[in-house]
Amino acid sequence: MAIVEAAYRLGGTEQEWLAGLAASAAAALDQNLGVAAYAAELVDGRVRLRNTAVFGGPTNLREAIADFSTNADPALLFQAFRYDSVSTMSEASGGAEQLEGDGASNAFYDVGVRDGLGLLGIDGTPYVATISVFLPRPISLSKRFKTRWRRVATHLASGFRVRRGSSARKPAANRRLPAPRQKRFSLHSGRLRIIR
Repeated sequence: MAIVEAAYRLGGTEQEWLAGLAASAAAALDQNLGVAAYAAELVDGRVRLRNTAVFGGPTNLREAIADFSTNADPALLFQAFRYDSVSTMSEASGGAEQLEGDGASNAFYDVGVRDGLGLLGIDGTPYVATISVFLPRPISLSKRFKTRWRRVATHLASGFRVRRGSSARKPAANRRLPAPRQKRFSLHSGRLRIIR
């Protein structure tokens, strides 16, 4: 599955990684309203978006996402990011009417989005990698669908964790690594000695 392969790509920036996730997810799930991939942190009851990539959809979808993430009720947004690894926004927020009552959702309504499918790579840390598929109407997800896509969400979380770990281990480009200590050896009376 292309989304799983994209989740484990280590090369490139976080933004490039997210763009690959969004494109892979679009091939499988897009409903002609676009797909977005996010890297976020859940801190102090709020969602802080680190990076966002959008694939397809209306030209003003990126602005609708920015407007929603800035103006949505922080508790509603936080709940959506912690609700389940596979759910719809209407399900996570307590129903489609809950979204209609949230003024921040108007930006999505203006571009034809009435709901969103979320695949959340949640791993118990404050970091979340998310794929959102924007939908023209509220839907109910079957148990079979959720089971299948929860596996993908698990890989999404693992891939994000591996990326964070590998970037933390990379030395800074301008930092010089210390030279390894040179050891000299001497053979004296048939015994090997290390000279420091």
